[in-house]
Amino acid sequence: MKFYLLSNFMTSNCWHENLITEYDKDWDRKEDDPLYPRFSRDQGPFCPVCHKNMRHLYPLSPLRREIHVAKPYFGDIVTRGAEVYFSDRAKIIYEESDLKGIEKFRKIEILKVACHNGVRKAKLSPLPTYYWCQIAVDGATWDYEKSKAVFSKPDPIICEYCKDYKGFIRGYSGLYVDESRWNGNNIFELLGIGGKIMVDENFKSWVECNNLTGANFIPESKTSLDLNAESLRSTIEKLYDGFTE
Repeated sequence: MKFYLLSNFMTSNCWHENLITEYDKDWDRKEDDPLYPRFSRDQGPFCPVCHKNMRHLYPLSPLRREIHVAKPYFGDIVTRGAEVYFSDRAKIIYEESDLKGIEKFRKIEILKVACHNGVRKAKLSPLPTYYWCQIAVDGATWDYEKSKAVFSKPDPIICEYCKDYKGFIRGYSGLYVDESRWNGNNIFELLGIGGKIMVDENFKSWVECNNLTGANFIPESKTSLDLNAESLRSTIEKLYDGFTE
């Protein structure tokens, strides 16, 4: 099976086609305000071995958001790391398909439309309804060896099930999925490296056949991270040491 990293397409000037973020005015609220946009790691599923949360982030209600637009349309699929949003059109088509991997849809409230890259708000089509997608964490893990992952420290302690590890990844050449742990979901959050949503070739074909906009598919062999530059490596190590002291 071929797998792909689900990502937003980047235009030539590095803007996303669309990007959904937290509503900017919510950041001025106090954290105990019920409207403050919080995230939780206390929602399951939890690793049966090390008992850590296996889901990258879980947003709590209310889901207040803003959308940034750098192409003259609203995309059907909008991603931001492990966050995936479907338009109402994409949601209906998905629910009529045989695809698996989206466990729940939660309606979000778009409070602001910010235009970039010369896009004019008056020329945009009506804003669709968007839904946050709860993506399955099905146990599929990152294949460290095939991806040639380099850790910050030699012989890291790695959980045998969820592949959580101590330290950080210095670099890798590929986001290869360990197929022995994959249970057939067409879209899923990859364990072993936070914030990566992977899809199989059936999901990719479904998007293309239905002309859904906004999604970009990067083959697992084409993804890489190089942190070997001395200055960058030093900066990240200092930041990591600061968080772990």
